[in-house]
Amino acid sequence: MDEPHIDGYPLWSGLPPPEPLIHYEGPVAFHTQRCAVLPGQHAVLDLNAGVFRPSWTAQQQGWRLVRADTWLRRLALRLFSDA
Repeated sequence: MDEPHIDGYPLWSGLPPPEPLIHYEGPVAFHTQRCAVLPGQHAVLDLNAGVFRPSWTAQQQGWRLVRADTWLRRLALRLFSDA
């Protein structure tokens, strides 16, 4: 049975995903990172925080990048999320 692929890379290959190429031109940056939610679209590079956020379309659908690394943050996320 064939494994599902995204951009030619198997989803569960055990290999790390390819590093994105980032090119800075003044206040603008161009990159090759795909969105984690909608792989057919490009992620949004937040230059202030230095992280990739979901694509604009995914953000319009309600997807956000949230750091819930403690049980209290996960509980708060579960209790106070819009879903």
